[in-house]
Amino acid sequence: AERIGAMLGGPEGVRNFLVNEVKLPPEQVYLSTTSGLEINRLTPRGLLSIVRALDAEAQRQGLQLADIMAVASDDYGTLRRRMVGTPLEGAVVAKTGTLVHDDGGMASLGGVIYTRRLGKVCFVVLNQGSSVAENRQLTDQLLSEIILSQDAPAPIPKPEKPRHMLESTDLEVL
Repeated sequence: AERIGAMLGGPEGVRNFLVNEVKLPPEQVYLSTTSGLEINRLTPRGLLSIVRALDAEAQRQGLQLADIMAVASDDYGTLRRRMVGTPLEGAVVAKTGTLVHDDGGMASLGGVIYTRRLGKVCFVVLNQGSSVAENRQLTDQLLSEIILSQDAPAPIPKPEKPRHMLESTDLEVL
């Protein structure tokens, strides 16, 4: 993340993009690193704007969010064991953020949940304090209860085999 961030102008370059292109209020964007480590601050509303902007850009490129982000319980990575055995299994496409020692421990999750009637439901959950494992469990439970109270999840088709992350040597910023 730091290498890609450096190619984009470092924290200030990413901040400028978020303010100028995604239209986040400047006072709501503070980035000390591009990896998410150390002290970085965005509002949940700002993060939702980023999820929506990423979804729109993916669509412009002929892609779905599941093509560029992890699918809970389907892909390798931080969502590999999330939502397994729940109604949301395979319906959540998201990005995690975890810091064990900073801010008293935090485990965030943001992305979309595919549903049958409502379509894509964007969400961001930011947890701070308590244990990371407990925060993850509470987030999964909360999302499940909210979605099931309003609609039914619509899992995306499962790939034949789990996708792997690209090697950093495969990445090129144009």
